[in-house]
Amino acid sequence: MKLCIVMTNLKIGGSERKMVKLANYLSDKGISVSILTLKFSRDEVLVGELNSSVKVLYFGSKLEFFRYLFVNKVDNFFLLNSYPLFFSFLFRVGNPRSRIFYLNNTSVYADGKLKLLLIKFSAMFCNGIVFGAKAQLCYWNYQYGFNINKSMVIYNGVDVECFKNDIELQSKFEIVMVGQVRPEKNYFQAVNCIKLLVDDGFDVSLNIVGGGKGLVQLRDYISNLNLTAYINLHGEVYDVKKYLEVARIFLLCSNKVETFSNAVLEAMSMGKIVIISDIGGAREMIDHGVNGYIFEVNNTEDLKQCIIKAFDDKSDLLANNARKTVLEKFTSINMMRSYMRLLK
Repeated sequence: MKLCIVMTNLKIGGSERKMVKLANYLSDKGISVSILTLKFSRDEVLVGELNSSVKVLYFGSKLEFFRYLFVNKVDNFFLLNSYPLFFSFLFRVGNPRSRIFYLNNTSVYADGKLKLLLIKFSAMFCNGIVFGAKAQLCYWNYQYGFNINKSMVIYNGVDVECFKNDIELQSKFEIVMVGQVRPEKNYFQAVNCIKLLVDDGFDVSLNIVGGGKGLVQLRDYISNLNLTAYINLHGEVYDVKKYLEVARIFLLCSNKVETFSNAVLEAMSMGKIVIISDIGGAREMIDHGVNGYIFEVNNTEDLKQCIIKAFDDKSDLLANNARKTVLEKFTSINMMRSYMRLLK
């Protein structure tokens, strides 16, 4: 069996890292796996994690790409997100008997009606559409009219042996956020919440782990609020575990484009008290007050109260329940086996 995973690039990101792990797993199971990228943009560390048996192909020209499709017969294609999906017609023409699956990791699509129509047209040539959460599947089927008979859910999974923590939770208000500094991650709300907590006399600190174009603006905003003693910006970090280990709370404030966060699952697996905005598949991960907290999107006062509740709870029950939830539902092996069943 041959599988071609088609991606825009091989830069570090939650989806890209997931595809690398999936490629390794399927290759170990005897499937011939190739990763095809449509843009020559790569992270050497991420590429270095691939098994030697997994082929990586970069195409500098569309003509070279088209020739590959028609010469090489592939049994299955995984198209990661919308850009590779746009070429589904060519995949189908070049490989008429192949099965094509569109892996959709986007909660909303707001780039215009023309692109949306192109996505819907391109999806017609796919055998299935894989969503990351039930909430996302329902939204796309209702809002955008996708074919529900082609739709399915495969949850993200985390390596529970890698992401485990034996360090006791801190009594101090240690909070960590992980992710690219982009508008939809809503870091400014987190900064405003820290300001409220500091003004109320709480001994709180926030570590923000992630790079991006918005880092400079965020740093200036923190400085203007005189919060540099309370908030640390660490930039792009490959291994986030050391920042997760020392934190008591993991925070996600996204207000759009969030489906089923890998970073949240990693924090839950490490026994953190997770506080996340009510977006995407949040309620499929978190049972409010049982294994974490969910707050109303953009509601900073609601967020503040969740943080205070998290530190009022000294029993570690939520943190233990978070780890238990991942072990029962969201392990990487469960995710890999789901993709294997999809292929077979």
